[in-house]
Amino acid sequence: KNKLKFEFKGSDVKFARVEQKEESDGALIQRLAVSHGFGVKVIKSTLVIMEHSTLEKASSNVIIDKKLIKSGNIKMTDVDTYDSCLIHYYDTKLKKKIQVEVKAKRYFYTGTIGKVLKKNKSFGVSGTKAEKEAQLKKIAEGLLREKNKKDTTFSFNLKGSFDYVAGARVTLKNFGIFDKGNYIITAVSHKKDSSGYETQVEGRVCLDVS
Repeated sequence: KNKLKFEFKGSDVKFARVEQKEESDGALIQRLAVSHGFGVKVIKSTLVIMEHSTLEKASSNVIIDKKLIKSGNIKMTDVDTYDSCLIHYYDTKLKKKIQVEVKAKRYFYTGTIGKVLKKNKSFGVSGTKAEKEAQLKKIAEGLLREKNKKDTTFSFNLKGSFDYVAGARVTLKNFGIFDKGNYIITAVSHKKDSSGYETQVEGRVCLDVS
């Protein structure tokens, strides 16, 4: 009804039950996508749903060299970020406890920070115990990815260029320990005035969750 085209990249997700109450269609899609590790955007009249893990595994030859940066910074935070996500609950149909846990690799921490994201609900999964565990693991990965997106982020002002696009995977050069990570560009803006042409690039570290 919104006359949008549709583009989907990633592995299929099955839902046993979905409830929509006092929630717009857009908010529903966003909620379901985020909880399963997907990002949602509308680009040129196309609704794009893409799995973050698929995007982060894409090849890239884009390099951001510190020598080209006019200003900017890299930030790390452990506020509301987690080492792992634990989902557990008692399944009344199977009469069994179901528990799954996924862990995140924190690239620039010398050790774990000891924080676990805990959820005690079924998330509407269905099937056998093994099938439910597989579905819950996918959900746990999505929840952990969403929380840890701000783990390590950057914002740079560079010489104007169209080489940088949102969604591209990039590497950093001459940033010391931050050179060892891979990154995703999350936002790009361009500005041209009397002082010249400048591009602002924002991004985050690729998340290793398993």
